[in-house]
Amino acid sequence: MVELATLQAVSYIMGSLGVFVAAVYYVLNIQNNKRNQELSIKAQQQTLETRQTQLFMQLFDRWGDPSFAKMYGEYRYETCAKANNDPKEICKIAVQALFESYDPDVIIPIHTLAQYFEGISILVQKKLIDVDTVERLLSGRIIWYWDSTEPFIKYVRERVGDPKMYRELEILANEMKNRKGINKTGING
Repeated sequence: MVELATLQAVSYIMGSLGVFVAAVYYVLNIQNNKRNQELSIKAQQQTLETRQTQLFMQLFDRWGDPSFAKMYGEYRYETCAKANNDPKEICKIAVQALFESYDPDVIIPIHTLAQYFEGISILVQKKLIDVDTVERLLSGRIIWYWDSTEPFIKYVRERVGDPKMYRELEILANEMKNRKGINKTGING
């Protein structure tokens, strides 16, 4: 027969082995949970990047919309060309079109583009779209638009008493200029 001491020893060994197995299981379980969390975070980041890309492409695709492209083109290549692309002259045309004899062919493009860029600025500031992508694809248009309409927008701000009107657009344009190395006078360097 087996002695009582042997049974107790085996019992202690089995208990210790059970504790050891439980500890190993616990450590492996923690590592597995950590790995799953890391995979989950990566999946969430990929989902966020995909959503940001989709959002940006929807905004960028707006340029391909025929009515938007036509409005932009008529404003940039007709209205601004009539003013020799001089922001002060553009301001005079826009002030007349808004306050003297309403001309939707001038005012609607100014407002639509300002709202569009204002929205992009807010999305950039909230980090919902990547500023580098906006810079690469839209910075030239944003800088041109702000530079050409800045005197008009500042005039309207003062006239209607709304100093924050299109402020987000101004912030985005200045950010794009900083990234391109353009100082306040429009000169590189």
